[in-house]
Amino acid sequence: MQHVFSGVGKVYSPCLRILGLKFAGWARQGEKGFCSVQKICESSRNICRVNSRKPKGIHTNVRVSQEIWGMFGCWPICGERVRVRDISGASVTYFVHENIDKGGFSTIELVSSSKSRQEFVLKRILCHSKSDEVKALDEAFLHLHLPQHRNILSCVGTGLTPLSHHPQGATSQVLMILKYYEKGTLERELTRRRKTADGLSSQIAAKLITGLCRALAVLLTLSSPLSHRDIKPANVLLGPNWCPVLMDFGSCTSAVIEIRNFKDAEKWKVCLLLVAPICLRISQRKIVQ
Repeated sequence: MQHVFSGVGKVYSPCLRILGLKFAGWARQGEKGFCSVQKICESSRNICRVNSRKPKGIHTNVRVSQEIWGMFGCWPICGERVRVRDISGASVTYFVHENIDKGGFSTIELVSSSKSRQEFVLKRILCHSKSDEVKALDEAFLHLHLPQHRNILSCVGTGLTPLSHHPQGATSQVLMILKYYEKGTLERELTRRRKTADGLSSQIAAKLITGLCRALAVLLTLSSPLSHRDIKPANVLLGPNWCPVLMDFGSCTSAVIEIRNFKDAEKWKVCLLLVAPICLRISQRKIVQ
């Protein structure tokens, strides 16, 4: 145990020194000892804040310290916390642990519930205008109220936070708490296999396609049928036993769009490479399905 603590670094050493002194006693006390861990987490809040100015190269040390906190069944409460509301409207707190991925308009971070300590994913969508905010909130509301299905990514909470003096000029951020899949996306798996020329078997490919068809069937059987409109390997997560999970519903629209005039046609015109051949010539009084 002493060897494990020795590689963590100086930033969290005060907290870990306390844990090192108390660990043997906790091991003998069982459940009572776990309560002691939680008390130490609470009492070490100020220590962590004092040492929160991280020197260069501290990312690895922080990651190691997070793994050690995870061994005790808790996380350091001195990190950033976000509050969202679940589908019932109840407020839920999550602790932010590390950045997983970053896109042009959003970031993906690993978080855990303050109550169950279960890991989730936090998606932050940066908004630079009121229209951006409305669009992001629409996506969050839609995702939160989608039916529970094994092939559709679950959203357990959403929130809106105003921002000031943001380096990119964002005025607010929309928060979405999503189910965490450790294997990542299908695109990541295909990229990894491309390096070794190890393709997917026909059985796995069929299983992925079948699962995605089931997810699309759920969207099409809603009271107001929806079309995903952005299916690609980067938007497919991999669950246990190659179970595909469809995500990113920001491009969702009604499955049936009525084109009444040329203005409507211009509104829905997209890159020709992504348009089905039958939709290339759009005229008035047509319905695109």
